[in-house]
Amino acid sequence: MKNRHSTVSADNSPANTDSKDEIINIVTTTDLHSHLNSFITNKDGKNTELGGLSRIKTVIDKLGDNTLVFDSGDFSMGTLFQTMYRREAFELRSLGLIGCSATTIGNHEFDYGTEGIISMLKSANNSGDTLPEIVLCNINRAKMEEKGLSEEQQNLLDAFDRFNIKKYTVIYHNGLKIAVTGVFGKNAFSCAPSCCLIFSSPISALKETVHEIKTNENPDMIICLSHCGTSEKYRKSEDEHIAKAVPDIDLILSGHSHIRIDEPIIHGNTVIISPGEYGKYAGIIKMHRNHSKRWTLDGYKLVLIDNSIVQNKFVQDKIDGYMEKVNQNYLAMFECSSKEILAKNNIDFSTQKDLENKHTENNLGNLISDAYRYAAEKALGEKIDVAIVPSGVIRDTYPKGSITVENVFNSLSLGKGPDDISGNPLIHVYITQKELMFMMEIDASISDYIKTSRFYMSGLHFKYNPHRVLMNKIFEIYFVDDNNKHYAVDDSRMFSAVLDLYTWNMFNSAQYRVKGIMKVQPKNRIGDKYKNINDSIIYYKGHELKAWNAVTKYMRSFPADNDGIPVIPDYYATLHGRKIRCEDISFSAIFSHLNKYARVLIKFFSTLGIIAIIIVIQIIKFIFFIF
Repeated sequence: MKNRHSTVSADNSPANTDSKDEIINIVTTTDLHSHLNSFITNKDGKNTELGGLSRIKTVIDKLGDNTLVFDSGDFSMGTLFQTMYRREAFELRSLGLIGCSATTIGNHEFDYGTEGIISMLKSANNSGDTLPEIVLCNINRAKMEEKGLSEEQQNLLDAFDRFNIKKYTVIYHNGLKIAVTGVFGKNAFSCAPSCCLIFSSPISALKETVHEIKTNENPDMIICLSHCGTSEKYRKSEDEHIAKAVPDIDLILSGHSHIRIDEPIIHGNTVIISPGEYGKYAGIIKMHRNHSKRWTLDGYKLVLIDNSIVQNKFVQDKIDGYMEKVNQNYLAMFECSSKEILAKNNIDFSTQKDLENKHTENNLGNLISDAYRYAAEKALGEKIDVAIVPSGVIRDTYPKGSITVENVFNSLSLGKGPDDISGNPLIHVYITQKELMFMMEIDASISDYIKTSRFYMSGLHFKYNPHRVLMNKIFEIYFVDDNNKHYAVDDSRMFSAVLDLYTWNMFNSAQYRVKGIMKVQPKNRIGDKYKNINDSIIYYKGHELKAWNAVTKYMRSFPADNDGIPVIPDYYATLHGRKIRCEDISFSAIFSHLNKYARVLIKFFSTLGIIAIIIVIQIIKFIFFIF
C-alpha cells in the first residue's frame, strides 16, 4: 500500500549520535470502530458530545512537528461510515487525514470477510489519499503453507503483499530511526470467526521480529502496535506478558480490550498505554533518552475529546462529505437519513459498559430485545416466544433528547448478511426447552468471565443464584405474555426465538471449539435442523431485516407527542423482573434441582476429593512407617 505521510519525515537520516537529550511526542488512538465523527453519548449520567477525528487533529497540531501518530487496530466497524468500508475505506483514509504513520489489523477488520478486507485495501490505495502503513508480524505463513493454503488464504496473503502490509516499518523522524511493528492477539483471533488466517503466538513472533529489527536496522526506538489487550483488574493481560517476555520493546500501544489506562503500566523499560475506545480520549506520550540509554517516560496524559476542542475544518469537511455518501448509498435503501429523529427520550438508559459490568437486567437490553421481537412479529405475522440480545453486539447506548437513525445504527453496528449489505440480519429459529435453558445458563454461569455473553431477553424471565453449581445457576424460568400473564417453560414443545446472525455465528464458533459440549441446533417450525443458518434469516418487504432497522421500526411505533415525534415510553424507566439475582446460600437453595451438567461436575469434583483423601492417608501411613 502506498504511504504518503504528511507529518513524518522520510529523510533517510542516520540514527542520532550526538550526546544531547532526545525527546519525542506520540499521539495514539485505538478501537476507533469507525467513529470518525463526534457522537453524543451518556458520560457520568450526562449527555456528552465526544470524539471526532477533526478534534483529535487539533490536539495533534498543537503538539508541533516533533509528533508521531499511531493507531492500534479495530479502526472499522461501529458507525454508519462502516457501510462504505469496502467501497470507500473511509476509516483508513481518515487516519491518513490526521497524519497517522502506522496502524495494525484488529479483529473487526475481518467482519466483512476476506473479500471485504481485500476490497477495503484496494479502495484505500486507489483513493490517492495519504494513508498509514499497516504492520502485522505474527501471520503464520509457514504453518498455512505446510497445511496447504486454501484459495481464500492465498487471496488474502496476496492482497497483504500487494498492499505492502509487513512485519515492521522504519520511520525516520527528526533524526531518529523508529521501528514500528504490529501484533494480533489470541483473544482477538477468538473474536474474528470470519478470519481465515493462522497466527503465531504474539510473544514468539515479536521475539523473532524484534531480533530482526535490532540486527538489520539498529533503531533508536522500537514501538509495538498491539491488538492483544490489557486487563483492568488482574494485570495478567497479553500485552503485559509481551512486555515481560520481549523487554527490548520500548513502547506498547495497546488496543482490543477497550481499556483506558489512566496510569501507564511499566515493566522494566517497556511502557504500556491505551486511551480506550471510540476516540473519546487521545493518549499523549512524551518520551526522552540520553545518549546510548533506553527511553524513559517523561509524561503521559489522556485528553478528553469533547466539544471544548475546536474541530479542524479541513478534516471535518472531509468527514461530512463521507457521511453524505453514506446517506446516498446506504441509508436511502432503508428510506431514512443519518440525522432523522426517530424518537424523543427522557429516560436514562444503561451504558454499554453497564451491560458488561453489571450482571442484571437493564433497560437498554430490554428495549433492544423488545424491538427484535416486535419487528420479527410484524415481518413474520406470528408470535415470537423469546428474543435474545447479548451485550457483545450492543455497541452504544441511547442519549436523552432526540434519538436519531445514526444513534440507533451505532448501537447495533456489527456485521453484514448474505445480502452483502452492512448490518446484522435477524434470524428466526425454533429450539427445545433444554436448548433454551442451556443458552440462558451461559448468561447465568459464564458471563461473569466472558462479559460479552450477558443475555437480555424479551418474553422470557429467569431467576438465578450465583452460588449454585456451574451451569445450574438458574432455578426458575418462565414466559410472560403481552398481558403480563406468566406461564412455565414446557418441555413438550419447541420455542420460537429471534436473535441476530452475528450472535449465532459467534455461538456456533464456540460450540465448535468445545467439541459438542454445547449443543444447540437451530430448527424450523416442523423441527428439521437448518443445514444452512442463512435459511432462517427474516425478510421484510424482500430485504433482510437488519437488527438496527428493527429498533428504528420499534421506535416509530411509539405514541407521538404534539410535534408528531414518537416518545420512548416510561415503561423503560423501570425494570420488570426479566433477570432476578438471588443470594440465598442455604444448602437447599444451592443443591436443589440439579441438572445433568451440575451432576457431572459434582461427581467429578467428588471423585477428585476422594482421590485426594486417599493420597493423604497413604502419605500419613508412609510417614508412620518411616518413623
